[in-house]
Amino acid sequence: MPLQGHAAAAKAGVDAISATVALEYGPKGVTSNIITPGPIAGTEGMARLSGQGNESALTKKVPLQRWGTAKEIADGTIYLFSDAGNYVNGEVLVIDGGDWRSPGAPGGVAQYPDFLLSDSFSKARVQEKKKKQSKL
Repeated sequence: MPLQGHAAAAKAGVDAISATVALEYGPKGVTSNIITPGPIAGTEGMARLSGQGNESALTKKVPLQRWGTAKEIADGTIYLFSDAGNYVNGEVLVIDGGDWRSPGAPGGVAQYPDFLLSDSFSKARVQEKKKKQSKL
């Protein structure tokens, strides 16, 4: 994302340190993992972004069509600290509703088209296939 070089460098540094800790201290039973939250409702960052009047555009970009909650981040933390996550080491757990897989920068113009959200695309594809089969 433009103008975010400082943040990208800092995050890459945290990733590198965590990976090194996982490798160096793993033999001593220490695990090192990172949680990467996406857009989380009620946070300062999202308040700044949505304060520009583009909240619906921001949520429309997320595959789950909503922002996450602080509880969902806490649930990821609980998993990593529980017995269920005790063999997880050196990982980055992305909790963002699939946002990191979406094209475009956060808050950008890449949004789900309305025809995909309304399911009209699937219905049109089924009708198109039926027409092709009837011509055969």
